[in-house]
Amino acid sequence: MMNTLQLITYSLKFSLIVPDNVYTFFEVINEFLSMRAQFIQKWMDWVMDQIGMSSSGEGETNVLKNMETLLIALVGIVMLILLALLLKIFINKFEV
Repeated sequence: MMNTLQLITYSLKFSLIVPDNVYTFFEVINEFLSMRAQFIQKWMDWVMDQIGMSSSGEGETNVLKNMETLLIALVGIVMLILLALLLKIFINKFEV
């Protein structure tokens, strides 16, 4: 589903006649479709400032800067593992 929405978003960059509500919908979910979360972006900027790797040039790329999507996935996996552990504890606690 995400891939399809991304393809539709890219097709809006061409000169197509699109209803306003569709265009507004894709503007709202653009951050979600680009797989960038605001808290990850702020955290990465803070980490880059702390280790002194803030990019001053426009063409300069960093490994840490490109890992934002992976960090989102890592946070999600950790949250799922914690949820699974909590569910296991509650199931064992209330089991008769």
